[in-house]
Amino acid sequence: RILNIHPSLLPLYPGLDSAHKSWQEQNEMGVTIHQVTDEMDQGQIFLQAKSLQKKSTLDFNEAELYLRRTEQHLLRETTLRWN
Repeated sequence: RILNIHPSLLPLYPGLDSAHKSWQEQNEMGVTIHQVTDEMDQGQIFLQAKSLQKKSTLDFNEAELYLRRTEQHLLRETTLRWN
């Protein structure tokens, strides 16, 4: 099984530039860890967590820092659950 770390709350914003798209639309930002399948970003969701609420006042670079922290948290959680 192969997992992917995706910088949006799937099924919203699949594909490239998903974090930037969610930030531009002032939507909730977050991270999804999902199983890789033949269809892009369509695999079963393993874990998901929000990083920022809608209409955050942060600029995109600051918002990305929150996403990276959330990614690290979910990676640790994934490791704990798989052991």
